[in-house]
Amino acid sequence: MASIDECVAPCYGSAVVDELLDPTPDIHRLFCYYNDLYFKSRLESRVMVEWSSSRMTSCGGTCALLPGGGIMIRLSKPLLCLRPTSDLKDVLLHEMIHAYMMVHNIRDNDPGGHGDVFKQWMRDINMSRVPDMYRPSQGYHITVYHTMFNEVEYYRRHHWQCGRCGDLVKRSVNRRPQPADCRWYARRRGHADTAKDFDCNDMGCRWHMHVKFCGGEYIKIQEPEKTKVPEKEKKKRNAASNMLRIDTLLAKKNEPNAKLESSTASIVDLTEDDATVVDLTSE
Repeated sequence: MASIDECVAPCYGSAVVDELLDPTPDIHRLFCYYNDLYFKSRLESRVMVEWSSSRMTSCGGTCALLPGGGIMIRLSKPLLCLRPTSDLKDVLLHEMIHAYMMVHNIRDNDPGGHGDVFKQWMRDINMSRVPDMYRPSQGYHITVYHTMFNEVEYYRRHHWQCGRCGDLVKRSVNRRPQPADCRWYARRRGHADTAKDFDCNDMGCRWHMHVKFCGGEYIKIQEPEKTKVPEKEKKKRNAASNMLRIDTLLAKKNEPNAKLESSTASIVDLTEDDATVVDLTSE
C-alpha cells in the first residue's frame, strides 16, 4: 500500500503533506523539542512561548525581555493561522534564536538583531541534518524577514488618505495617523518636548516627515463593513445581559453591610476584569 507521501505529494505538494501529518502543532511541545535539539536545553528556565492576541497582525512573532529577566516569545495567531505549519515552525525557531542570544547576552553587529551571529544560527538550523521528527518535508527556511505580505494586507482594512498629497495609510486597527506613531514621541511621552510641535528629525519617521513636507489632514476613506446582528440574536444577548445584571444586584443585596447599587449599572462595569492578552517586522 502506498504511503501518504506517495499519494498526496505528486498532486498537491509537500505543504499539504505537512498539513495532513501535523495540522495543529502544539507550540509548547515544539518549543521544548527544539530547545533540546538545537539550543542545548538552555532556554527552558527563562523563556516562555504563547499565542498572541488578535491584534498582532503586522509581524509573525516577537521576542521580548520581561521585567525580572524573563523572556516572552509571542507568535501571531491571526497571521500564522492562515499559513502552512512549516511557516509556524520557521517563525518559532527565528524567535528562539533571538531568545538564545538574549539569555547569553550575545551582541550582534546589526541594530535589528539580525547580524552575522543570528544569520549563522539561521543557516546552521536550515542546513542541519540531525534527526528531527518535526522537520517539514522541504526542510526549514528560517529567514531574516517574513514574506506574509498578503496576510498582513488582509487585516489592514482601515484606510486613511491625506487630502493634500494623497499619502495612504492602511491599518488593522481603527486608529488615525497621529503623533504617537513616532517611536521617539512614544519614548518621550510626558516630557516637555513632546508638545504638538515636537519634531524627531528622523527621516524614517512617516508621521513627522508628512507633517514637515505636507501638513495635510488624513481623512478616513475605507473601513470594514459592520456585520449586522440578527434581531433574534440581539434579543437573546439583551436577555442574557439583563439576567446577569439582576443576578449581580441580588448577590450584592445579600452581602452583609453591602449597599445596593442603582439598577441602571452598566453591564460593562460588571465585566471589567475580563483581560485581553501576538519580529520579524512591526508596523
